[in-house]
Amino acid sequence: MKAVRHQNTIPHSFSLSFTLPFLLFLLQLHNSTPLLFSEGVYIKMHNTEDYIYLHQGYPIKLGSKATATKFKLLPVIGSITDTKIAIFNHPETVIEFDEPKHILPNHVDIHTSQDFMIVRDHTGAERIVSGDRCVEYDINTGYFFKNTCQNIETQLFDFINDVFSESRGVFKRPFGNRFAIFN
Repeated sequence: MKAVRHQNTIPHSFSLSFTLPFLLFLLQLHNSTPLLFSEGVYIKMHNTEDYIYLHQGYPIKLGSKATATKFKLLPVIGSITDTKIAIFNHPETVIEFDEPKHILPNHVDIHTSQDFMIVRDHTGAERIVSGDRCVEYDINTGYFFKNTCQNIETQLFDFINDVFSESRGVFKRPFGNRFAIFN
């Protein structure tokens, strides 16, 4: 009885055309795992207004068409809008908003309703402030000042919920029930 030799009936070109995209998919999946990234790495996306920032092992995608797996406060001074992000490491940096520039020597005072700020003071504590003339944050003392708002937490929730919402492709209610002070 003759032994029957089974030959591979799948064309070589088909095998390559299937294997290469699959390998690229696995590589992309592998690279999307948070712990594979180094801490504090900035990754530029194809969209010029889309960045990823890695903090405490979690990727944060920020930009006009961004998504995020989990939000962590940025360990630097930064200004975030629904279309752009700017990161700064020094409190005297000139921040460029859609409105005129504001210099931040010892306190944060944002004058545009489209921005909010995440600030780290000299103790390392991270805070968030809004941009509707309601809240001022003193970096030196770590205190918030109410200017016109009756309820800082409600105001910040409304603002964050508007900027970071599912309709904009990010996510809703990322900060739990506390919006004013983060320790």
